[in-house]
Amino acid sequence: MIRLIFKNLFNRWTDVTNIESALKYRFKDKNYLNVALTHKSLKSDNSENYERLEFLGDSILESVLTDWLYRKYPDSDEGYLTNQRSSLVNKCFLTIVACKLNIDQDIKVDKSVNLEDEKVINNIISDVYESLIGAIFLDGGFKAAKKVIISTIIDNVHFANHENNYKGRLIEYCHKSQLEGPRFMHHFPKGPEHEKIFNVELKLGKDKTFFGQGKSKKEAEQEAAKRALEHLC
Repeated sequence: MIRLIFKNLFNRWTDVTNIESALKYRFKDKNYLNVALTHKSLKSDNSENYERLEFLGDSILESVLTDWLYRKYPDSDEGYLTNQRSSLVNKCFLTIVACKLNIDQDIKVDKSVNLEDEKVINNIISDVYESLIGAIFLDGGFKAAKKVIISTIIDNVHFANHENNYKGRLIEYCHKSQLEGPRFMHHFPKGPEHEKIFNVELKLGKDKTFFGQGKSKKEAEQEAAKRALEHLC
């Protein structure tokens, strides 16, 4: 994982010129951008931090990439396409993309967040990338969001690490082995609001169960899938 250095984390407002230039998108409503860059440790109100925008951006990102992969690999099966998509939306790759855009320099977060923890930093920066996609969608529509995804994600696919995409590899393994796909059950997260630990239970077939834990649901799923693959292979 990339180690990030935040330079302007505690600024209340950010000069957004550089980030707009990096994204090649100029916001009509700058409030969308400011919310997309604000961590919940600074603003607990859901309308003032990036979590809702992250949720929206995640869905748009997957939609655009699903369409792109479907067209790019017309002869590939579902398992392969799922594997490729998962490698493009995992936190490690999104962190790499965000770093190339220097997004880390403009995020706003409270001093109580442990920025010495590399996983915490990388989770924040990858979440903010998704929130920015959500903000662009609300500000400029689907075409604008798709254009940014193409220029930031698709133009950097060579940085994606398919080998570490355990969830995608597990889905592909099940598909090729004619096994029922993995089922993920998420348990209630534990810990303080800004440092929650997510737990997931992965079920394969009727009698195989694996557990994963992480700073996000996606990270917990990857950990559980990794353990499943170690058992199967």
